Amino acid sequence: MAFSSKLIVVLVDGLKESTARKCCGFLMGLVEEKRGTLFSVVSELPSLSRPLYETLFTGRVPVTGGFVTNSSQRKAGAASVFDLVKAAGGVTALAGYGWMCELFAHTPYCAAKHKHLAPGNGSAVDAGWFYTRDDLPDTELFAEGDWLIANYSPDFCVIHPMGVDEAGHVSDMGGADADYDRAARNVDWLLAERIPAWLAAGYRVIVTADHGMGEDRSHGGTDAAERRVPCFCFGEGMNGLAVTEEPVKQRYLAAFFARTLGLTPALTMADGAEHIKFAPVCG
Repeated sequence: MAFSSKLIVVLVDGLKESTARKCCGFLMGLVEEKRGTLFSVVSELPSLSRPLYETLFTGRVPVTGGFVTNSSQRKAGAASVFDLVKAAGGVTALAGYGWMCELFAHTPYCAAKHKHLAPGNGSAVDAGWFYTRDDLPDTELFAEGDWLIANYSPDFCVIHPMGVDEAGHVSDMGGADADYDRAARNVDWLLAERIPAWLAAGYRVIVTADHGMGEDRSHGGTDAAERRVPCFCFGEGMNGLAVTEEPVKQRYLAAFFARTLGLTPALTMADGAEHIKFAPVCG
């Protein structure tokens, strides 16, 4: 099928909304000049990484879907955006943490078998590159994402840097630490180098996060610092997004990703179409 648009989702692990607004000058500059939209998202509970990876791409809430800890090592329990794109004849790519491989491609993750995925690997992720080092420099992760995009021209690509989350976990003041802020600024710089080219190539780009970060160097609870995350949207038709209710529930993003691609969300995806509206682009 002809997709309405190709889509790149950048999932910045651990980036809370207030820090994005303060430190991501390139992203905020695009929004300020009305070249994109920013809306607030509230993470589902518990505000932990693996459960929210599943939520972001399947629309299932952790406590009803069964992914409630980071040790829930198994495939996603419902259709994901990767599955929808594959079923529609599209190409998918993912540069991300090993848990993402386990959810959407192969589990258990084995670096010898799964670090590099190529088309024909038997999963919903056609092309992939995965890592397990929490301190992997974001520059390296983005370079791998660049390679996937250049070599496979995916219709749907997810790039998942961990630097902000890692800075929050190891710095003295967690989400209130200068090192955490600097990690967010670094991601903004890396995106400034790439987003213009992605847009010129016809991609829409969404930048969001799974959860935020508390001052105690952790997350998982209900505090706004742990739950409120940004959702930046760029590309054709994205500046005119109408968000009727903020913060938007994170469970609605999977269906939003699908609609951005011109696909019908899976029946198992929570659908918040009445909360996030944009004029479709004819393809």
